[in-house]
Amino acid sequence: MKTIKGFKFIQSDMKSKNGNHIWEIGKWYKEDKIELCSKGFHACLTPQQSLNYIYGDKWFIVEARGRIIYSNEGDSEPKFVSSEMRLIKEIQKGEELKILRKYKKSLDLTKLELELKDISTKDDVIKLIKEIDKIQWFKPQKEPNRKDIKIKIKAILEAFKCEIGLEFEYHKLEKEEDWDSARASAWDSAWASAWDSAWASAWDSAWDSAWDSARDSARASARASEFELVKDKMKEKGYKVNPFKLLLNLWEDGLYPVGVLKDKKFHIYYVPLKEKI
Repeated sequence: MKTIKGFKFIQSDMKSKNGNHIWEIGKWYKEDKIELCSKGFHACLTPQQSLNYIYGDKWFIVEARGRIIYSNEGDSEPKFVSSEMRLIKEIQKGEELKILRKYKKSLDLTKLELELKDISTKDDVIKLIKEIDKIQWFKPQKEPNRKDIKIKIKAILEAFKCEIGLEFEYHKLEKEEDWDSARASAWDSAWASAWDSAWASAWDSAWDSAWDSARDSARASARASEFELVKDKMKEKGYKVNPFKLLLNLWEDGLYPVGVLKDKKFHIYYVPLKEKI
């Protein structure tokens, strides 16, 4: 019988968060009736996708077989449900980046070029996608140069037409709770509801691409490319440059700009260098 590989989170007591199912590594489980988001054993095809469904603190590689129903290809958070599933291996702390990189899905640029057909900005779109895909997220470093960052933030805010001051704060990403705080702050960003939708779009796609340090860049690239594909509309709204190209300056520096929070300050996260003992 054909099997497929998947990824899913479960709770520390080996129970599924939804329902009362108790898991045991290596043991096959079967469900007669399955329905997406309702009945059966759910998982995602890639570890990147499974990060959208963190239903516990244990992360597993799974195998599925039998009847399988996939969510729509266009879903932003694709998953599947199967009638049979078993846990293969728990992904231990420290293995996350290795797993994410191993199963990273590459964007098919040849296919994308065909889909873009004769759009005049096609070359710009492809170039920007390649730049995003090469970024090395969260490079450990000393505290960034405040003067240099201030200049870059000013350019970014002007590009997104955000009228706001230039006060900013750095946050170190050292402990697990630091990362949790960063993600919580991200969803509380002021622009999400108050500012131009282009800024919210920029944040959404950048976060999706950067968070796990190895996420498939397709979603971020797609959003970024929208700016290239609609240059005429950009001019109508007063955008002089593609704001994503300016965000690249911070991402390439290994920084992660959460953006402006309710305190009206621009918040930036970075991974500090470990001191040698």
